[in-house]
Amino acid sequence: MIDSEIKQHSLPSKFYIWVLRKFGTDAQITKLCFEEILKARVSLDRQLQQGTNVDIPTGINHHMFQAICNIFKFYCNAENFYLPSHLDMLSQCTSAEILAPLFKHYLPNLFNMEITFELPMQISDDIDNFDDYNIHPKAATKRKRKKRMLKEWNQSLYQISEKHSGELTSTFRSYLHELIYEKLPNSKSANKKSRMGH
Repeated sequence: MIDSEIKQHSLPSKFYIWVLRKFGTDAQITKLCFEEILKARVSLDRQLQQGTNVDIPTGINHHMFQAICNIFKFYCNAENFYLPSHLDMLSQCTSAEILAPLFKHYLPNLFNMEITFELPMQISDDIDNFDDYNIHPKAATKRKRKKRMLKEWNQSLYQISEKHSGELTSTFRSYLHELIYEKLPNSKSANKKSRMGH
């Protein structure tokens, strides 16, 4: 059930901030925390897709909803924690708040393309005080792993683009199409464009 998934991944925001501050952006525990946060944020989005004219999913209050959204933004602002293995989960999303950081900021930055989504994302100041924590990604670490990440992302993006239209939300497919067929410089694009079903 999505409700129980939200509760399962809703540890206090202060814990996630403490982990990020204590262990830094490269620590495995920090990456695991982001995965838990991402699962919770995606589950919120999927619940919102099922509702009609609702701003908050059924089963949680406004405070919990904002806390999950805020800690997700906080981690996005600190570092790119998205992984190719997250694509299947992300393919069920419709929220620009979840998809735009990846497709319009992190991946364009990785592939040396124009960034069209600027960070940091604004965090609601009525929930938790996030301003006390200044997290700075380590540029040197990013450079060392860039070549490997380029290959992994390139393969994963094209693999998921081969899925049938019904397996991806139209919003996700739109972001994916724009990135790999309009922006990403790759000779495979022209050959695969007709099979996107967009």
